[in-house]
Amino acid sequence: MSANRWSDSRKRRHKLLIRRVEEIEDGKGAYIPSWTTIAEPWAEAEGLNGREAMLDQSLQSIAVYRFRTRYTDKIKTADQVRFGELNLNITSAVDPIGTRRDLIIIATTEGARSDAP
Repeated sequence: MSANRWSDSRKRRHKLLIRRVEEIEDGKGAYIPSWTTIAEPWAEAEGLNGREAMLDQSLQSIAVYRFRTRYTDKIKTADQVRFGELNLNITSAVDPIGTRRDLIIIATTEGARSDAP
């Protein structure tokens, strides 16, 4: 293993939960949201910026994070990242140089559903 790969893996010290919401029928004809964990990768995490916005008639802070993890094709922009106590909506998940080695996930607190466990 090269020194560069070793240092990359040592930076990935944050455990993420990647979750997807599915609508499950409750037996009475209604559908309720149910969260399913689809991946639990280790990632390098970096807070990019923050701002404030008016959401639902109140001023709320919005944070954006970048995560670098091993490549997987399971993650979609409709999914959500659980990072510590934060629920984050994925805005992009891309392979930065097309080698299927790394995946860069950009996620934000803006509009993140709080009904997730």
